[in-house]
Amino acid sequence: MDKLGKQLKYAELYAIYHDLLSSSRSSILDSYFNYDLSISEIADNLSISRAAVEDAIKVGTNKLDELEKTLGIAAKNKVIKDNINNIRESNGKNIEQYLTNIEKVIK
Repeated sequence: MDKLGKQLKYAELYAIYHDLLSSSRSSILDSYFNYDLSISEIADNLSISRAAVEDAIKVGTNKLDELEKTLGIAAKNKVIKDNINNIRESNGKNIEQYLTNIEKVIK
């Protein structure tokens, strides 16, 4: 996965699961993925070592991946968004099928 794809993935997962992270780890991931600050900038801003920032990012992204694997909220959101887009594009056709797909995800 390229850097931009990784940034987008973790920004989305962070938006969903940030309340389940420690406040310090959450702050570091927010700075890194949402504000695109470098590891050095984050370390300077928080007066901690670069190694501490790198560790927080590694542990935090692993936690986000674990939460998504367990809860699957981002994947469910994608299915719902895709089906809503399909409804919009279908001009009234197959709406029942798309609604059924959405219902399966939210149950």
